[in-house]
Amino acid sequence: MAFSNHVLYVIGFLDMLGVAIILPLRSSHLANLGARPLLQGVYTSIYGLLQFISGPLFGYWSDRKGRRYVLLRCCVVISSCYFLGGIVGGIVLFYALIIPLALFKHTQALCKMYITDSSTIRENSDILGRFNAISNVGFIIGPVIGGQIWINFNSFQLVSMLGSCCFILNFILIYFSISYYNQSAEMKATSEDLYSKLIDLQHNRPRGHIGNPSRYPPDLNRTATILASLNATKNYIENDNKSKNIKHSTQSTSFISSMKDVPWGTIWDNILYRFLLSGSIIIYRSNFNEFIKTQFNKGPDFIGNIISVGSLVGCFAGFFAGPIIRNTLSHPLLQLSLAIMLAVSVAGITVATSATQVFILAAFPLAISASVLRVLSNQILLMRVGKLRVGLLLGITHSVTSFSRIVFPLIGGFAYEYHHQIPGVIGSGLAIIAVIVMFAQLLCKSKIREYHEHVE
Repeated sequence: MAFSNHVLYVIGFLDMLGVAIILPLRSSHLANLGARPLLQGVYTSIYGLLQFISGPLFGYWSDRKGRRYVLLRCCVVISSCYFLGGIVGGIVLFYALIIPLALFKHTQALCKMYITDSSTIRENSDILGRFNAISNVGFIIGPVIGGQIWINFNSFQLVSMLGSCCFILNFILIYFSISYYNQSAEMKATSEDLYSKLIDLQHNRPRGHIGNPSRYPPDLNRTATILASLNATKNYIENDNKSKNIKHSTQSTSFISSMKDVPWGTIWDNILYRFLLSGSIIIYRSNFNEFIKTQFNKGPDFIGNIISVGSLVGCFAGFFAGPIIRNTLSHPLLQLSLAIMLAVSVAGITVATSATQVFILAAFPLAISASVLRVLSNQILLMRVGKLRVGLLLGITHSVTSFSRIVFPLIGGFAYEYHHQIPGVIGSGLAIIAVIVMFAQLLCKSKIREYHEHVE
């Protein structure tokens, strides 16, 4: 499994490298084809809308057919779209390619689903943090490579071919190195082990520890944390016949029925926090370049330095996200702390009086909080619902982020027309709303726990 993880790191790196080589130059190429700024905005909106629609569908498809099966087909389609995008000469054909490209560009999400399938809950945050960090390295160096090709050869076709080759390499790596993963069998074995620990915990926990996992002895505390995911998986053991037929029943279940079976009451807050916090970052970044120029009269070199340093800090934070999450006693409390850090960073950037303040806030606390929150939100989701239909669930969360990319750049653009600081105010406001809901939720849970302890 360690070998597969290292291969996944390379796949994630190549995936982001292929995207980052092309993405910064797409606007220039569209302008050369005759697209006005409005049409370029339409291109981005269509891409986000199709990603929003297709996220749950591809998660459901990968639950039925397997991650490897869907990943291979995604690589073929993406590689073909990038290659054709470089050779077509008309704007209509270029826009037509956005449909298959946006529908199939879920390789990052599918890799994360495979990581979730093939790792234990305890290992997941470590592996996912390293995956995000190494993938981001590709996003750092990709624009440099694409920019040099554009300057020296003035050829978008060459840039597109290079991006296409990245996904051809990914296809080869996936085909020869990533095996089919039997999620149902692994879930059943894991559930048996966890369920036996649950029975032992219920029979051996000391009086006064009921309802308060933080007061368990260390071994029981770790077990109690892991057992949070049993709500979705213990039925495998309680009904062996259903467990044996889980694969057949999952494949015969329609997508709509699967959406109805999603435990919305368990994950609503996770989805809300993703929407608010991702929206806070997106609306801040959507007009960041113009904000820096207007507020501090700084050019692209200063903006590039912020982006480069922030990306590097985010990579390092990704490497350490796993140990931070694993050694934290309370994931909700860590999430609240990171959300506060993000809100303070965005608000501080908005009211900063010097470019140095912006550089420090954007490159360090904002980058760190955003990087760790991405891993933590997946870990909390996994702890709550287990691995059952994880593809569909991660697809839904991916669609939430895609929806944020559709809505908040438009809001930020309209807000910027009135004043260059309003997008930052809205961004910090979104993060503050998330903080308030998190705090209220923690307070309610604390009151409920105290009530149960008093009754007992």
